[in-house]
Amino acid sequence: MSKSAWDGIQVISEFMKERVERQKNVGMTMVIDTCMGPQMLQDMLLVSNEHIDHWKFSYGVSAVMPANILRQMLDTLNQYNINAFPGGTLLEAAIIQKNCQSYMLRAKEIGFRSVEISDGTITLPIKRRRNAILCALDNGLIPITEVGKKDPAKQPSPEELADLILQDLYFGAEYVILDARESGREIGIFDQNGDLKLELFDKILSLVGQKKEKVIWEAPLRKQQAALIQQIGPNVNLGNISPMDVLSLESLRLGLQYESLREVADESTQRGMWDPDSVENSDTAKMPQESAKK
Repeated sequence: MSKSAWDGIQVISEFMKERVERQKNVGMTMVIDTCMGPQMLQDMLLVSNEHIDHWKFSYGVSAVMPANILRQMLDTLNQYNINAFPGGTLLEAAIIQKNCQSYMLRAKEIGFRSVEISDGTITLPIKRRRNAILCALDNGLIPITEVGKKDPAKQPSPEELADLILQDLYFGAEYVILDARESGREIGIFDQNGDLKLELFDKILSLVGQKKEKVIWEAPLRKQQAALIQQIGPNVNLGNISPMDVLSLESLRLGLQYESLREVADESTQRGMWDPDSVENSDTAKMPQESAKK
């Protein structure tokens, strides 16, 4: 991680050290891109690239943007070692047109490193999900699957979601995304208000067991991100994050926002590590010498 402007000043709680020392394959952040140009992408990555692991070109935007612009953006993302992939609905459209194999070939040729395999809109039998995963692998692509349905009236049970997660991983998927769409409401583990369905979430978590580290939970809303951090910890894998919210999410993971700092403050008080009525030692409260001279 690059040097922080706040190095030497203790602003990150010891409870969040596991986040600071995380490996690249845990605590991942998946960005959802619906319309960003190459210059905006370049500027954004200058300040936030260290906190992004996956970049999803959502909807079918990669199919309607100029090919040269898409390739330019993929080159930039690859330079920063950020895994880019097109949204799964695009593959679902290709499957309907019987173009799955050619889709994989084209994705590789364009410059994508991964593809998303989903059936949020169509019905895709288990055998066909497996074949799509194997097809991606055969074409040198990383298969990332998504489970869940886009229609709020057709939501799978927690048992069905957990079974699909485990089956996809067994077939060769690198990660499995749990769908919440861009709204984060009435889909998957969230209710119509966007609040976490704790009982449903706990059920999925218990059924997938240690494989939870392979699950990316879509959580576009701040309160959803905070709830999942509280339930799993700062290194929970989160998806459908707006490009403009990447640094905000990272500070949330570190306990530097209200939703997470209040938990840290309460725990510090309970452990006797911080007393609201206790004044700092005068030695530790001194300003740095350089600042004092100003």
